[in-house]
Amino acid sequence: VRGYAPRHALGSLWQLMEEEGATHEVFANEGGGTPIQLEGDLVSFVAYFSQTEGEHARYTTVCEETESGEVMGLIWYDRIQPKWSGFANIWMRKKFRGKQACEASWASLDYAFTQFGWGKMWALTPWKHAAKHAMIMGFRPVATLQGFMLVDGEPRQGYLLEMNKEHFYTEDTHHGWRQSSKG
Repeated sequence: VRGYAPRHALGSLWQLMEEEGATHEVFANEGGGTPIQLEGDLVSFVAYFSQTEGEHARYTTVCEETESGEVMGLIWYDRIQPKWSGFANIWMRKKFRGKQACEASWASLDYAFTQFGWGKMWALTPWKHAAKHAMIMGFRPVATLQGFMLVDGEPRQGYLLEMNKEHFYTEDTHHGWRQSSKG
């Protein structure tokens, strides 16, 4: 949040994502049509993550490795319907994928359910590996939508997944992780 994070925070996060070639995945459906790809550049990244109010608000969590303080990745929520639901999104640096990404995701989901008062969470992605991560988190597949999303101007299937708050707190999806509260 502007005024509470270091002035360079978004630029540093963009640089990490860019170094891993991930800005293309996160911003794959943002458009284009110019000689140099604009989607995922620093300007669009800052604009995307700076929206904290209104219909396009995003709540963003920067995940850090506990011992080193190194940035692991980002988890953000958008398409928010106050006191009801939001869409979950994640990007983790490759070296932190696996157990650490799962622990960060569970902590973030717990926070979102308890602090935002949501009863449901959604995920929508064209990436099979992202859908798999969501299912490990406890999201349940709702639909695979053929040709629903554009990636590099080409139609791709979209994986739509959902999680109810009750499912998050009652199902054995946490593999030993224990949340601090059960909202």
